[in-house]
Amino acid sequence: MFKKSLIAAAFLAGTAFIGTGVASADPATSFGNGTWAVGTDIVPGTYVSDGASDEYGCYWERASSFEGDFDSIIANDFISPDSGQAVVTIKASDVAFNSEDCGTWTLKAVPAPAPKPAPAPAPAPVPLPWTGSAGF
Repeated sequence: MFKKSLIAAAFLAGTAFIGTGVASADPATSFGNGTWAVGTDIVPGTYVSDGASDEYGCYWERASSFEGDFDSIIANDFISPDSGQAVVTIKASDVAFNSEDCGTWTLKAVPAPAPKPAPAPAPAPVPLPWTGSAGF
């Protein structure tokens, strides 16, 4: 009996530590409801939401901490159900982003910078006047 209990305890202890490793996934560029760590869970950038996912609208918040107090709010907004999509720029300096009932947020593609214009051609050399003698 003692041996069976010891085996069961060892099994339970072993399974308790499965999955406790450090996650190596890259931060997401698409996410839904919840509070997300900027730079760890989600990539900073400009995001577009699907819009309010219920009849009460949606709420988003950029925060300087995970405290959840008023002083940690950097920016926030309530989006009414008839407003359509919401757009927010999450900065790399933000600590957290919270979203409730806004649907899926998707990172907007950043357009490639316009190519630099080609330099102007060099002016043609100016001929020196010819005097007809070598001048020696």
